[in-house]
Amino acid sequence: DLLAVMQRGRDQGRPSIAITNDPTSPIAELSDVVIPLHAAPEQSIAATKSYTSSLLAVAMIAGGDDLDVVPDAVAGALAKEDEINAAVERMGPIDKAAVLARGYNHATAFEWAIKLQEMAYVLAMPYSTADFAHGPFALLEPGFPLLGVVSEGSLTDDGLSIIRRAKDETEASITVLTNVDVPDLPTIDLPSIPEWLSPMMFIVAGQLFTLHTALARGVDPETPRGLIKVTKTS
Repeated sequence: DLLAVMQRGRDQGRPSIAITNDPTSPIAELSDVVIPLHAAPEQSIAATKSYTSSLLAVAMIAGGDDLDVVPDAVAGALAKEDEINAAVERMGPIDKAAVLARGYNHATAFEWAIKLQEMAYVLAMPYSTADFAHGPFALLEPGFPLLGVVSEGSLTDDGLSIIRRAKDETEASITVLTNVDVPDLPTIDLPSIPEWLSPMMFIVAGQLFTLHTALARGVDPETPRGLIKVTKTS
């Protein structure tokens, strides 16, 4: 399906960019510009490093002066693995969850949720904080797993307000990935980084949370049932 779209674009004379971990791949051959990810062979079905390095490639295309802070921020997320594992143990072997974020990290919510689905068999649904308040909030009850991503920036207060409401009104079981000081919520505290670059850091923490959730549920994340490395569509 991707190749068909790229071929149609080439037939119409549309310029194209391929972001790929294999610069010799068919999609690269159909593109005018190829940006190799240099992430080494992707062995995992979860394709976590391909996703994360693709975010960096998109940020490089967008341009900016802050890219040099990304490695330390991601290293800071990796250093939180023990704390993340403790959060998983506190929440227990969850089988469902709502994942909330907004703005730049709306995509983080979707990626975190699908990894929980694929790798840990958790029925995880992603929502923007705004959409969640308009209806799905009714799902919450004591102990319901609620995961959040709240970055420092323009939408900090929006993200925190709906999660605080959930805590106060429903007693949901909450874990928030954030780089804001939030003493009244259960958080994984991550490094400061410009908001537009924060998805690269937050998804690494989400990937670690998924790993330990899978292990807590007795699931091997390297061999998810029903999935193969390449899925063909027609």
